[in-house]
Amino acid sequence: AAPDQIWENSILMIAGYEDDFRIQTEELISNIVGKGFFTERMFIDQYSENGPFWGTTDTLLSYLESGLSYINFFGHGGGAAWGDRSLFTLANLDDLSNENKTPFVTSMTCFTGDILNPHSLGKKMVGNANGGAYGWLGSSGVGWIVNDYLLLQPIHERLFASNSEPMPIGKLINEAKMDYFFTNIIFPDIAITQLFQFNLMGDPAMVLMRFPAANIDVNNHSVYAGENISFNFDSPSPDSITAQWLDGNNYPLSEIFPIQNEELLIPENVDSGEVSLIGVFKDQYSMNNQFRVSFEIEGSFIQIQNILPDYPIQGDSISFDVYIQDPLGITSAECWVDNNLFCNLEQQSESQYYLEDKIPVPPPGNNVSIKIRVLNSENEEKWSSPLEITSLEEIDVRPISILLPDENKIGLIVGLKNQSNGTGTGLMTLQVKWDGELEFQELFSDSMSFSQKLYTTKTIDFPMVSGTHDFMLSFNNVRKFQSDTLYAIDTVITVDRFWITPGLGTTENLMTHDSVKYKDLIYSVSPGKSDGNSIIKFFENGTLINENQPSLHPLSISGDSKLIDISVQETIPWSAEWLTGITFGQDTLLFLFNTQRNMWEPVDGDWIGLNYSFNGTGSGQYAWMVSSDQSPPLLEAMIGGQAILRDSYIGAEPDITILAKDENGIEFESTHTKFLKNGSEWGIKDDIDINQIGVLTYITFNPMLETDDTSIGFIACDKMGNISDTLTLEFIVSSDIQLFDYGNFPNPFKTITRFAYELTHTVDDFNLTIYSVDGRKIKQFKLGSTLGDFSPNIGGFHEIIWDGRDEWGDNIASGVYFYKYRVKYNSKTFTNIGKVAIAR
Repeated sequence: AAPDQIWENSILMIAGYEDDFRIQTEELISNIVGKGFFTERMFIDQYSENGPFWGTTDTLLSYLESGLSYINFFGHGGGAAWGDRSLFTLANLDDLSNENKTPFVTSMTCFTGDILNPHSLGKKMVGNANGGAYGWLGSSGVGWIVNDYLLLQPIHERLFASNSEPMPIGKLINEAKMDYFFTNIIFPDIAITQLFQFNLMGDPAMVLMRFPAANIDVNNHSVYAGENISFNFDSPSPDSITAQWLDGNNYPLSEIFPIQNEELLIPENVDSGEVSLIGVFKDQYSMNNQFRVSFEIEGSFIQIQNILPDYPIQGDSISFDVYIQDPLGITSAECWVDNNLFCNLEQQSESQYYLEDKIPVPPPGNNVSIKIRVLNSENEEKWSSPLEITSLEEIDVRPISILLPDENKIGLIVGLKNQSNGTGTGLMTLQVKWDGELEFQELFSDSMSFSQKLYTTKTIDFPMVSGTHDFMLSFNNVRKFQSDTLYAIDTVITVDRFWITPGLGTTENLMTHDSVKYKDLIYSVSPGKSDGNSIIKFFENGTLINENQPSLHPLSISGDSKLIDISVQETIPWSAEWLTGITFGQDTLLFLFNTQRNMWEPVDGDWIGLNYSFNGTGSGQYAWMVSSDQSPPLLEAMIGGQAILRDSYIGAEPDITILAKDENGIEFESTHTKFLKNGSEWGIKDDIDINQIGVLTYITFNPMLETDDTSIGFIACDKMGNISDTLTLEFIVSSDIQLFDYGNFPNPFKTITRFAYELTHTVDDFNLTIYSVDGRKIKQFKLGSTLGDFSPNIGGFHEIIWDGRDEWGDNIASGVYFYKYRVKYNSKTFTNIGKVAIAR
């Protein structure tokens, strides 16, 4: 046998410690094995211990290493474990080695699908580098024994359906959740929580592939134990045939084994009853195919076939064929409905029978139980397994919603739901009555098929026209017996997105350039401004952030906030015109939120009548606001990182920083914002660096000054037109380093004195040392007691305070002492000596 085909066809069903888990597992297995899957059981309850299906952690790891395509777990668990007998925990992740044979897992227990828990079992399994799982469905909350099972039922119906194409697992789970929710009449309140608690981890577009079902022809279905049978596949040259025998309860009668030719012995360990052969083989294209073929040992073989209709409703009639075989011959064949004889079966060929009369379908929601009774020539009776058919309702699809898409698409997304448990088709139509028009016109129409209780959405792409339009969605239910029924809803929608193309700019119809309109805003991107097709989207956020600007108040007219967010996929230049409809006062301006500065800034533009015309680039949040700001900017300045006093000495190339504080920021383009030098306007704006952080603006520059320059001034105008006082720095420019010693005061002193000096440049090193007359060092100042925030080596005027104490904090004796300044500048040392007297 080829190992690669076995694991892809292998499934593991795990039942935890409760009897209910084992019962639920068995109920689901019949549907799975019926499709030809090799289905392994693993039970860990106390009654299964030492039995054929008993399993432990090592058993599970062995199954994973051999390869599985799907695993289900019913049991108790926690965030990081399948908890029954600690079957599988995070500690076991290191033991995984199934990296090329990963399964999809449904974990029907508590918390193993918690997406917020980085240590949830689902996250760890999907992210495991050595294998784990490629997809995981688990709960982020508490599991419920019955509801977990009820949710898994519709998942299995779709996962193992043989009459439809496999669907992406995300779509499959969503459909199954809706089916579960609308048909759950046992615990409907819990059903709501299950919808949101069970999460898919992994790619929702992944598909759990099913193998095609192959038809197997056998020479006889009514056989004896040990009899040799021959069979033919409906595929030429079948290869790598692998199979397994099951009894009538779908329990294994054999291990999985290879078949070398197209002959096989019926198991000898079964005296009577039904047995099945399931398996997989490769066809001529090396594609896997599944099969299942059934036999009856020591009795009549009965198989109901070709049941019509697929979805019976009241008014239909049920018909089917019956395949019957018995080596002793058939005396009679009857159809019984709900335990009453309904009709005899008519023989069509050697083994084919059909109904003498068709069976009427009861009202919706009722079940019909059908069994076939056969007597052979020795008057031995055999009953078929019951065929249960539920009568369905006529299709009843109703439109639910008409919405703009969440994602970056242009068009509408419509929602429809089949309210019935029936299936069928109908015609879905979307119409529009454009703004200003009187009649609806059709935008889209198509037939749609619906399964039971299906809720679905459909995105309809089409170019949008500016305005507020009336959209109507209708669905005409095409019914078999009841009258066709049309349902419709209509919704008024303001279009908030439009196309931008390289050749057209903004466009409504993808054929011409158009200025588009959203509420009171007319917006246009010129042709040639966009590098590719993109979308402009408008929306009213409603949340206006102005924590740092309390003087700004959003403008509201008749309760309508004048606030619009513009979202563009590219940084595209555009023009706009805001139709205000009224005249605003001078205190009302259009603002743009500067995300880098975290503040609102006025938008330059022009009034044309009652319309405000302005330009912009890319995305942004715009709002009309009223300003009560009448405060001018506050200004401070520093040279070399220090504040300076009037007529301080500075160098010829000083580093100057001006700090401007204003709620709405500085408007540097204003004619009122200017620099002055020696009292005259100074054209240095192009040589300054500006760094705006919230309400603070840092202006730095490094001018070249002459010795006859005596002052620099700055006047700032904020964005609301408020003008500051003139900030003036008066100084003396010195090209050489000089130390001016102004002595100390008072001198002599009793408790405290101040040494005053001035530096014409910032020096590399500085100290002031006090000596006794015999040269002993009493006190030294480097970066110590200064008046203000000055560092003593910075250019400018300084005062150093001395309290008459030595380095150890002791008062020194009265007398005369010497002080010495020592500065170092460009590798040169300069000194100056003076006298200081203490009189205690």
